[in-house]
Parts: sequence; C-alpha cells; structure tokens
Amino acid sequence: MSTIIVSGSSPSTISVSIPQVNTIVVTPPEVRTISATLNVGSAGTPGQGVEAGGTTGQSLVKLNDNDYATTWADRLSAVVDDTSPELGGDLNTAGNAITFEDNLQASAGSLAFDNDELTLSYTNASGVTIEFGEKSVFYGKASEAIAKGDVVMFGGVQGNHLLLKKADQQAAGFIPEWVVGFAAQALNTNDFGYVVWFGKLDGLSGYNTSTYSDGDLLYLDPNTAGAVTLTEPTPAQGHSILLAAVLTASNGNAGRIIIRPTHKQDTDEVPEGSTNLYFTDARAQAAVDAFKDNDITFSDPTRAADLQSGGRLTFRDDSNQNILYLDEATRSVGVKTTSAPTATLDVGGDANISSNLTVGGSTVTLADSAILGVADTGRFTIGAISGSANLTVNATTEFTQITNFAAGIKINGGGGNNVTIDSPTLAGSYTITLPTDGGTSGYVLSTDGSGTTSWVAQSGGATQIDDLSDVDTTTVAPTNGQALIWDGSQWEPGTVASTDTNLGNTNLTLSAARTITRGGNSLSVVNSSTTDFQIDTTGNTRCVDLVANTITENNKTGLTSAGDYNVGARVLRNAYAFIALTGDAGNVVELGASAVSDGLATVAGGAYSGMLAVVTSSENANELLVGGLVRVSTNLTSASVGDIVYLSETAAGGVTTTAPSSSGEVVRIVGHVVKPANSTIYFNPSQDWTEL
Repeated sequence: MSTIIVSGSSPSTISVSIPQVNTIVVTPPEVRTISATLNVGSAGTPGQGVEAGGTTGQSLVKLNDNDYATTWADRLSAVVDDTSPELGGDLNTAGNAITFEDNLQASAGSLAFDNDELTLSYTNASGVTIEFGEKSVFYGKASEAIAKGDVVMFGGVQGNHLLLKKADQQAAGFIPEWVVGFAAQALNTNDFGYVVWFGKLDGLSGYNTSTYSDGDLLYLDPNTAGAVTLTEPTPAQGHSILLAAVLTASNGNAGRIIIRPTHKQDTDEVPEGSTNLYFTDARAQAAVDAFKDNDITFSDPTRAADLQSGGRLTFRDDSNQNILYLDEATRSVGVKTTSAPTATLDVGGDANISSNLTVGGSTVTLADSAILGVADTGRFTIGAISGSANLTVNATTEFTQITNFAAGIKINGGGGNNVTIDSPTLAGSYTITLPTDGGTSGYVLSTDGSGTTSWVAQSGGATQIDDLSDVDTTTVAPTNGQALIWDGSQWEPGTVASTDTNLGNTNLTLSAARTITRGGNSLSVVNSSTTDFQIDTTGNTRCVDLVANTITENNKTGLTSAGDYNVGARVLRNAYAFIALTGDAGNVVELGASAVSDGLATVAGGAYSGMLAVVTSSENANELLVGGLVRVSTNLTSASVGDIVYLSETAAGGVTTTAPSSSGEVVRIVGHVVKPANSTIYFNPSQDWTEL
C-alpha cells in the first residue's frame, strides 16, 4: 500500500499510476475537498506467481525463462557465481560478522567490527585477529617449532616465503635487525602463520602476576632463544632490544602485550661522528684487533701519543705479563718489569746489546752476585777505546768458573801473546795473600800453609823422581809400560792389574761409574775385522756385521721365548706399571688410557684402532715393545720370510699371515715375517686399518 500526504492551503491535484492496485487511500491533513485522479495500469498476464511455502534460509529461484516460473530452493545451485558483485547501497551487518570460505567451502575467517578497538578486524581460521590500522603482521613459514608469544627473527627465505626462527643473540652473525616480532600463534616446523611486528597480542600464557606487572618493559633475552627478560642487557651481555610492554599480566592465558621492537644502540654501535665522539673500550679493542695482521704507518711523522698526567701505557702478553711499561709520572720505560719502572730504563730480564753501549754517567752499578761477562769464547775488554787506561778495583773481585770453562785472568802482553792465570777445580775455598813487595832476585814465593805468602831464598828441590823421598826406583828397576804403584808406604814401579784403568788382557771391572768421551769420534768393538758393536759419530748405536751387512742375533735372550726382542728394538718400560701383564709375553696388545687389552681385529668389541705393542718376555717388569724384531706368541713356522703379518681376528693377542676377509672384521698390518723358524717378525704396526 502507498500513502501520499498533501499539505497546503489550496486544493491540490494528485495523479497516481500504480499497476495492479485495488485500493487507494488519501489522507488529507485537514478537512477539505481533495480531488484525485488515479491512473491504474492494466493487469499482468496470469502466471504461476510466487509459490507458497518455503522454509527459513531458502531462496526463491527461477525454474526457467518464463515469467513467474519460481520455486523455493535450499541453495542457488542453478545460479552462476557473480565474479563482479555490486552493492546497490549501504551494507549493515547489524553487529554480525561476514564469514569467508575457501574454494573447498572450509572456513577461512571472518570480518567484523571490533567494539573494543573501534576498528574493523579480521580473524583467520587459526584464531589470529588482525585489527586494521592497529596491527602489522608478517606471514611466513616456521623452520623450527615456535610457541605463541616467542620472539621471532628472520631465518632466511624459501621460495617467496619468509622463514621464521626463534630470535637468538647467540646465532652466528646475529644483528638486531633480524628480529621481526612475536609469534601470533603456535607453529610446528614447516607450518605457515603470522608474526606481529607492531600492535597488541593477547591470549598469552606465562605472564604471571608474580613475575610481571602491567607496564613492564620486555627486552630480548641475550641467552635464551625466543625468550624475553625484564632486565636490560648490558653491552657485555648482548644487544639491548626493547620489544614490548606488558598491558595485562595474568596467571592464566589472558596475558596481553603491545609490541614495537626498538634496538637501543650501544655507544660502540653508533658510528663515530658528530653524534658520537666516544672511543670506547670495545671500539679501542676493535682498533687494536685491526692491527693484528697489518703494520701501522703514520703518514705524518710529527704525530705523538700523549699520556695524561700520572698515566701509563702497558703492553702485555697473552698471560697478562708486562712486556713494555711507559710511566708518565717518572718519564721512565720498563721492559719486562712487574711494576712501574724504578729507573729511566728498567729492564726486568736479559738485555742483548748488538752494538756499542755508551754510559754518560760516571758509575755502573751491578747488583750483588751479578755477572758481567761475555758468552762462550768471546772477549770482554775494560779500558779506553784508544790510548791507555787502568782498571781500578775498589773491592774484592771474584772470578767464578762456569761449566766447561775455567775461571782465570788473561793479560795481553802485546804482539798477540798473553799470560793467563787459571784456577783449578777446587775442593774448597781459600785465600792467598801476596807479599808486600816485589821480592829479591832468585827468591821464590812461599806460603805459610794458611795462604799468606812471602819471598824466600830457594833451597834444595828434586830434579828427578828418585830425588823424592817416597819414591823407590832402585829396588825394582822400572820396565816399559809400568807405572808407579803405591804399596802403602812408598811409590815403586809395577804393573797395574784388575783395575778400571786397565784395558789390557784382563777383564775390565769398574769400581764406580765411568764416562767414555768420544770427542766426535766413533766407538767400535771389533773382533778381528768384524765390528760387533759401534756408536757412530752421530751417536747412533749399531749391533751389526758391518762387513756382511746382516742382522745378528746378539740380543737380549737370543729370541728363544715369546716376547724376546733384538737389540735396537723400541721398548717402553714401566709405562704401564699399574697393569699386570704376566702370561701375555709375545701377545699384541692395544694401549689404552688406563688399560692394556689383547688386540683383536673385529669391529664388535675388538681392540684394534689404538696404539699397538707386543708384551715382551720381561712382562713382570711391565715392558712393552712398540717396534723392532720380536718373537711373537703365535706359531709362524709355516710362514715365509717377508710375509705380511696382520692382527688376528680370532685369537686375542695373536697375529696371522692371512688377511681377515669376513664382514665385521678389521684388516690391520702389524709387520712382516723375518724368521719363521722361531716366529720372529719385524713389528711395525700400520696406523691405518680397514673395516670389512
């Protein structure tokens, strides 16, 4: 029904054309005469019309192209999707949300007005809400498991997707700019989801009121990946990255934060310039590190390094010991001093002066027990460089003997000749006091037995051996090769026998430890033309027939028992004294940190990969042979000279000339057969092995 209202002081004429209208109602504002002309259109062609019935939610659809051919249907199955819909007016959702489905008709989220934030918000199928204009998010793929609320950083790219990882300051090459926000949802590895970079994030657990309060500032934890901390990290701990503030602290899962990551730069992270004039410790260290592999060149030769009043500059080694110490207060330099230098140049160690040393003062002071001298056979001169000079000694001067050199005084007399006064090896110290004058011609220097000397006239003296009162060469006339022998009361000629100084036809018996000095020559024991034993000029020991050039069996025990070895073998004695080896002579063993195990060439439970040795026949003395000729416990009489010897895969501690060939066994060469008749091998274990 249509209602037309006409108001005014004069009559009005209204023309109305309404098709298919049976009733017209005219309501005047007041009583007066109204004339109305109604033009009603013709009735339409009779048809089916709107079908009665239908249920809530159904739609009226056309059955065909004929007019009024309609029916009620559950869905618009016969209607083609409109890819360009148009809204003819305003859309009022009346507080409801607009929902979305994907191409599989699964829920894809909803769009609604957020009454709390007073903005339009979109909530996806995972429950992540994005308030338009109030929240910025990233969409990416998790490269590891990430919990909701974890701090997330850039982890690379894959295809056109951002890869997400827990923010970790310990990661190699980490920079603050990698941090991209907080995970808005829980993500498993390879899940896609959202990260909030700016805005609010709610529904968080872990923000208990016992730890957090509303308004707390949250920083990236420098030690735990993905975590936050209430304590701002120091530059020594890591980067200071202010991430968010707590809006709501809650003991449940109703925690809420507002996110805005901000990197608070430390002084060292701000480039030097007008806004940063600090040369901090860290920046100074970085500058020092830059000089590690590069020389320092000052382009301006007038540059100087000024120390502040009372300051110092110390160069130290990696164990924090002083190398060079510059002290401004005393204008002194210390070399290897443990504290501030006590002199203009204070050297705490040896000083090597390869050129001239000029002392401008009048005194050179040496500490008590100090030595002033030259190394080896060099010459040390005291006196004027040219002309003549005297050495004045104001106190006792001590000349001390050092190893292989006698203490003495050498006086050059000109013409390349000199006089040397040497001190012999002394049993004790004594003092000699010289006479007060030069003495009388023909007098000799005599001592009183206490070291005080005087000039006395020469009297008597022996001119030959017989002149000595305790020598008798008359009773028994000496013969060639004899020596003077003390008989308890006097010296008389005789033949020395059975002493450690006789190398004649008798056995040599040493009464004490003696030393043979080769002096750079070889020492040989020769039987006729055959050398049995030799220490050559380089110190090498040989037990060979130098003529026939063959190995002899002049060895420890003649290789008659398992574990016997030849001279020249390399043997460890008492290296494993804490381990009983009795009964293992001739066995191949593996040396461990605290045990010695019989060698066995099997992968499962075998002992084959470590250092190998042979237990010798002196196993009670804990003796192990690590190389050389040795008789092993395995019977090798059927082998041939030169056969390769392997570690046995069946007999623990044994060897074999047949290489292991089965799966789970190990091939390791330990030497070669030298003498099959007595199972002697040259033990030289390979450092390589093969697992089958």
